[in-house]
Amino acid sequence: MSCKVLTSQHNDYLRLDVSGEYTPGAEAEEATRFWAQAAATCREHKLTRVLAVFDVPGKMPTFAAFDVASNPPAINWDYRVKVALVYTHKDRFESNLFSETVAVNRGYQVKAIQDEPNAIAWLLNA
Repeated sequence: MSCKVLTSQHNDYLRLDVSGEYTPGAEAEEATRFWAQAAATCREHKLTRVLAVFDVPGKMPTFAAFDVASNPPAINWDYRVKVALVYTHKDRFESNLFSETVAVNRGYQVKAIQDEPNAIAWLLNA
């Protein structure tokens, strides 16, 4: 079963609500697909902030996390887009700290947070 992604546009940011479970072995492909859609929406609506809330249990495999975070230009991701990642499950949060590090090391503005109000505050802080 693949994750479901609901997208909504707010005044200052694009919101992604990700729920369900990734298909084992297809985590990177599924995540890349919805991040590519988010990148296209940001370009279309000239948005530079994304709040992604993940209600997805379990851990993200390390290789999948690396595949997704290591090559944002492949999905036309813009360096100016700031992304707050909210993980409602502790295991998912901890396993995605690696992908945050990979993306930040490549010059992207990404922060993994377990608390939505703090994520929004970080996201909207210039």
